[in-house]
Amino acid sequence: VAFSMGNSRNDYFAVGISDNGKDFTEVYKGEGDGSTTSIVPHEFVDTVRARYVRLYVKGNNTSKWNSVSEVKIYGDF
Repeated sequence: VAFSMGNSRNDYFAVGISDNGKDFTEVYKGEGDGSTTSIVPHEFVDTVRARYVRLYVKGNNTSKWNSVSEVKIYGDF
């Protein structure tokens, strides 16, 4: 995940997964470290299977807003 202004604030986010696109389960909570606007990898420890992935943005350390610049999702398909 890469956040706009990610080099000056800590952005909070979570990842949800679903098999049907309607019922999502939150499987990961993350935070940008405030050091870069580039993509920062966040790895899942366990194997997670899903057809749909949702990124929940949850504000930052200065406001309730987020600006996501880029998201990349890797996995076995």
